[in-house]
Amino acid sequence: MATVLIASLGDSPVVVTAMFDLLRQERNIDQLKVFYTNDSMARIGYEELIYEALQHQCEMEGVPLATEDMSSEEVAYDFLRQLSVQLKGHQDNGDTVILSLAGGRKSMAALMALLAPLFSCVEKLYHILDLDEGKEGSHLWTTSRLWDLPTQEDRMRHLFPSHKRVKLIAIPYEPQVLISEIYTITPEQNEKLWEHNLEEAKTITYYRDGCKFITVELTKETAEEYREMWKFDVTRAKNFAKCFDQMHFAVYLDQNSHDIKVYKGQNFHYYKRPHTAERPVFHTEPQDIKADPDAYIHRVVVSALPIEVEERYPRYTPLKEIVKKLKFPLETEKLEAIRPQEKELILIIPLGTSPMVATQLYQLYKNRGDTVHSIILVHTQHKEVCESVRIACDAFAGVGIDCKPIPLKGWEDIDTTAACTAYQELLEKTIQDTCQHNPSCQIELTISGGRKGMAALATFAAQNLGIHHVVHTVIHERLSDTVYEQTTIEELQRLENTNYKAERDDRLFLRAYEDKDAFVLFNIPVLPVQKG
Repeated sequence: MATVLIASLGDSPVVVTAMFDLLRQERNIDQLKVFYTNDSMARIGYEELIYEALQHQCEMEGVPLATEDMSSEEVAYDFLRQLSVQLKGHQDNGDTVILSLAGGRKSMAALMALLAPLFSCVEKLYHILDLDEGKEGSHLWTTSRLWDLPTQEDRMRHLFPSHKRVKLIAIPYEPQVLISEIYTITPEQNEKLWEHNLEEAKTITYYRDGCKFITVELTKETAEEYREMWKFDVTRAKNFAKCFDQMHFAVYLDQNSHDIKVYKGQNFHYYKRPHTAERPVFHTEPQDIKADPDAYIHRVVVSALPIEVEERYPRYTPLKEIVKKLKFPLETEKLEAIRPQEKELILIIPLGTSPMVATQLYQLYKNRGDTVHSIILVHTQHKEVCESVRIACDAFAGVGIDCKPIPLKGWEDIDTTAACTAYQELLEKTIQDTCQHNPSCQIELTISGGRKGMAALATFAAQNLGIHHVVHTVIHERLSDTVYEQTTIEELQRLENTNYKAERDDRLFLRAYEDKDAFVLFNIPVLPVQKG
C-alpha cells in the first residue's frame, strides 16, 4: 500500500513540485503521477523539470493525454475516463490518494473534484495558492520561463519556492457513493431511463461502461431536415434526438447498428433503437464501429433520417438507395449547433478577475441559438474581482441582459477551508433560490470563472443539488494569449477611459475575433450521487 499524489500539469510545473514539497513536510509521498497534454511545453515540464527534480524522492509516472489542449467535451470525457481507471487501480491496491487541483485546465480540476468523493481511497483534495500572485515576485513560473533560465541548477531552485510564500488549501467535500442504478440497472430499465430522464441516462451510461465520448455530426442536408422536423414534427424529432444522444457512446453504436453498405470508401449503417421507427443512417470515422469492438472512432456522421413505415415493404428505404443520393464530399454540422432550445437559460457564473468569462459564455449560448433570460455572478469581495464584476454588469446592460451580482460577504479570496465552505453554501443557496423564483427556466452552472478551487466547489454544488452537468468554456491555444492580453481588467479599463467602450464590448462579446471556432463551450457530466 502506497501514498500517491495525482496531479495535472498545465503551464506551470512549479504547482506540482511545490505541492509535493509542502506535502512532504507532513507525510511521506511514495508515488507521483502527473497527467499532461501532448504539447511540447507540457512534455518538457514533466520530463525535463518535474521528473528531473523528483525522480530520486519517489516513484514517478507520467500519464500523457492524447491531445494538445483540453478544449472539447470529447477530451474532457477521455481525461475523466483515464483518471477513473487510475483511481480504481489505487483503490483496489489499498493505496491512499491525494489529488491536486492546482495544475492543468479548470476542466481538469473540476473532473478531479467530480471523482474525489466517489473513491474511498482519496484522502484529500488540495489546491495551492501563490501569496505573491500577480506581483513581480510571483512563484508559479511557467515552463517556458523556467526553460529560459541559463542553467538546470537555476531551474531546479525555482521549482521549490519558500514555504512561507506558497500555501496549501484543503478543499472540503463529503464522501459520496454512486447511485445504485449505476451497476444494477437492467437493459430494459436503462431503455426506459433514456425515454424519461435523458440527462441521467447519459451520465449513468458513461460511468457504468467507462465509455469514450464521441462527437456526433449531421450532414448539411440532414441538419436542415432535422431543424424543420423540430418545427413540424416534434415527437419525431425527439425520438431522433435520443438516437443521437446514444450515438455519443461506442457501446450503443456497436449494439444498435445494423446492416451495412460500403460506398465511397465508407461503411454505412442504420441505427435502430428498440421499439422505435426512427432509423438514422450513419458512418463512423476514422474506423468502422462494426470492424472491431475496440475500433478508434473520432466522430459519427449522420447522413439520412429514414423512418420505418409498417404499411410498406420493405418498411424503410434500403441503404443502397439512400447512400447513392448523398452529396459527396459530406459537409457536416455539429449536433450541438442544431438542436433547438426548450427553456430560457439562467447562467450562474462564479466570477474572478476575468469579466470575459461571463460575456464569452453568454455569447456562445447566443451563437448557438439559445435564449438567455439573465445572468448571476457569484463572487468574492476582492477589489479586482469587484471591478471585474462591474465591467461585466456594465457590458451586459449594454446588450439588455439582466445581470445580478451575488457577493460572498466577508471574504476577499477562497484561500482557506472556511472560505471554501462559505462559498459553496452561497452558491448552493443561489441556485436553489433561482430555481424557486424561475421554475420555467433552466439553470446552467459554469466552472470557468474564478480559481480552480471554485471550479471544484461548483462541481460539488451540482452534485448536491442533482444537476447533471456543469458548463465550461475554453479558448484554443492559437488565440488564447491574444484574447487574454486584450481582456485584462487594466486593458478594459483603458478602453473605457479613452472612450473606446464599443471596442471593449466587441472584445468581451467576441465580435473582435474572426476565429469563432477558437471559442468552445461544452458540458462536463456530473454523476448522480447519494451521500455515504
